Amino acid sequence: MKIFEDNKCKKQLNVVHFGTVDAQSQKELVVYLQNNSGAVLENLTFSFPKLPDTEKLEIINAPKTMQPNAIESIKIRWKPSLNFKSALSVSLEIAGSEIFYANAK
Repeated sequence: MKIFEDNKCKKQLNVVHFGTVDAQSQKELVVYLQNNSGAVLENLTFSFPKLPDTEKLEIINAPKTMQPNAIESIKIRWKPSLNFKSALSVSLEIAGSEIFYANAK
């Protein structure tokens, strides 16, 4: 699985960068996932393992299943806590099951 900034998969991301957001406001960000495996990916879950304890990210929409070579979007919302006064960059961890289907002959 690869993560991209754009739906043309030209700029790959290592982290999701929200930048700075004023307190009492929020920012929504869309990133794109590419299933670069030969498997169907099912039961996908998303987490942010290095997210500061004071912060919460909400996944607004994300795929649960992805076909091989598919590109899907994930929309994330951040509303910073009142005490967070810096830019937010976090890694996105994706887990799920790989399903390989036998070719019928």
